[in-house]
Amino acid sequence: MKSYDFKKDYPALSTISSIFSIIGVLVIIISIGGTAFGIILLDGSGTSLDGFIVIGASIIGLLFSLTFIGFAELIKLLIRIELNTRSNDQNIKNNVSHKNPLESSSAKESKSEYEEWKKKNPGKSLNDFYAQK
Repeated sequence: MKSYDFKKDYPALSTISSIFSIIGVLVIIISIGGTAFGIILLDGSGTSLDGFIVIGASIIGLLFSLTFIGFAELIKLLIRIELNTRSNDQNIKNNVSHKNPLESSSAKESKSEYEEWKKKNPGKSLNDFYAQK
């Protein structure tokens, strides 16, 4: 797969993706720091409910961070899909000839061959003609 720089083609989406990635990393750091701070504060003086609150807050923080990072990756994926689609479209346009296939010499020969075969086999169809080939 060739490398590309989607920042050049889509600078706004690239910026948004980078911002979401940074926010996701910051949320992870804050979540880990908050969890550590909450555990230090618990130090045996709190109730078991306080421990569940600290653990729940850390899990929710990690889930939010994964959401931000996942959304950033989704933006990058959609850009890659668009670039791949554009590349395939250009390849198809470059490889397709605009000649009528019925005007080729082999098509004319095949048509005359079919007409002769049809005279010899009046009840048969075009499928039968190609099936016998």
